[in-house]
Amino acid sequence: MTYANKSAVFRTCRFSFCRFEFDEQKLELKKNSEIIELKPKELGLISYLLKYPNRIISKESLIALCIAYLFSKRLTRQLSMLIDGIKQLSHKNFQVHCETKGIYKVRTIL
Repeated sequence: MTYANKSAVFRTCRFSFCRFEFDEQKLELKKNSEIIELKPKELGLISYLLKYPNRIISKESLIALCIAYLFSKRLTRQLSMLIDGIKQLSHKNFQVHCETKGIYKVRTIL
């Protein structure tokens, strides 16, 4: 792995490894100069792993991070809907309707 540009003032790093290049400031991952589309949390994980190459991360920790990522999306969806509704109300849109849903499904057991 090579560090192409590292500046402590701006905290920018560009990492090159194999045929990949990761630009931390732009949060871009390229393979053979083509940008690979990834989500922000995925790019954040890559950034973390590249910044701390000598740190040992157990597979249990990685699994816990992945599970937390999956559940955090489900658990924060309702909060995001509430915030969006408040924003619409602040823009004088009073036709806002929020449907309440839980994360668990109710089953009838006979």
